[in-house]
Amino acid sequence: MTTERPFLEWPLDQLADYARMHAGHGAALARVRHELSHRPGRAARQLERQIADAAASPHGVEQGDLKHQLSLARREITALRARLALHEPAGAPGLAPDLDRLLDYARLGLTPEAPRWLVIEVRKAYRRRHHPDRFIGDERRAAERQFQALEKLFSGLILS
Repeated sequence: MTTERPFLEWPLDQLADYARMHAGHGAALARVRHELSHRPGRAARQLERQIADAAASPHGVEQGDLKHQLSLARREITALRARLALHEPAGAPGLAPDLDRLLDYARLGLTPEAPRWLVIEVRKAYRRRHHPDRFIGDERRAAERQFQALEKLFSGLILS
């Protein structure tokens, strides 16, 4: 890479991204325009004109677009916070009870519409697969913790 043309091997789209990222930096834009002046083709001339136009305007087109996008994002965040507040249980931040229940079903590979007999059969299959008696040593302790968590999960689904 030469010091005269540091962007010599950069493709045009990378030069365009660099120019967008450094829109307020005149020296960086001048280096990009210098590189583009050495490039052949209509795309290089067009990009060079766009950079010149953006540098000539006091705020640049990109800054206006960014402000618009930020205002849209603020509105969306406000709307999402309002929707989340509707679904939070009173007095406790976090997930709504219905959502917790849906997540419990999803962890077990079931849906809330699953019949009771299917939940019981899946529970038996999980018991066979994860029972601590199938393991020894450290694996057994880990299996005991997992088995207890699964039992708690299933009892919550079957009793509710």
